[in-house]
Amino acid sequence: MITLDTYGAIYWPGDCTELSDATRMEIADTLDGGEVPISSISVLEVAQFAEIGRLALSIEDVWMVPVVTAIVMLAASMPPVLRVAQRLSAAHGTLGVPLATLDLRVRKLTQVETWDIERLLWRLQLTCVAGSSRLSGA
Repeated sequence: MITLDTYGAIYWPGDCTELSDATRMEIADTLDGGEVPISSISVLEVAQFAEIGRLALSIEDVWMVPVVTAIVMLAASMPPVLRVAQRLSAAHGTLGVPLATLDLRVRKLTQVETWDIERLLWRLQLTCVAGSSRLSGA
């Protein structure tokens, strides 16, 4: 199972190459089990992107993870360099499933389990050369 942050949710359904093949395979495996968990704060961010015309997105089979008090408290303890939405999304990576994210600042958090390209390649025993993402560190 894998949890998606906002950018993971945006890039997953399309043909965009921002997500590695390994990440797409892990998402597909998670979908085989039923649903892909996404932080409910990501719904707000996606709606904001759609409102300003940067995105048209429809996602089916997605499980919205509620923002509960424990998540808010953990998010509040995260570094202020992250926006509130990033903190809330990252805090969902403490729910027992890793958070798939392109955001390097979120990957550096010690209290959140995240999957980066290197870990995905190890887990799936794949080899490839990962390119840089224009959203890395976003």
